[in-house]
Amino acid sequence: MRNIDAMIQYVAIQMDNETEALMGFCTRGQSPTLPYGAQWENPRNPNYWVRPATDANVFAEVSKAFPKMDANGVAQPQPLRYSCISREERAERWAKRRQANTGI
Repeated sequence: MRNIDAMIQYVAIQMDNETEALMGFCTRGQSPTLPYGAQWENPRNPNYWVRPATDANVFAEVSKAFPKMDANGVAQPQPLRYSCISREERAERWAKRRQANTGI
């Protein structure tokens, strides 16, 4: 079994509606095509791709994840800023969110 944390860079995104979104950015994956900013791990056997969590690559994924309008043309919350966070930081933020949502 692969260590999933080695393939994910967690990202905290501050939205314009004063909420925070948490996202996982894949730094290694398998697909028939390359995502933005990726290259084949082994070009002679294109099976797995890798990509660094650079500002350009993360920005491209954040932009895809938060379109300006939904399918009905309704404006959607937009990201204002983002930062890469650790797995532990993500777990802490998720726990705080769950606690706030349950009213404990």
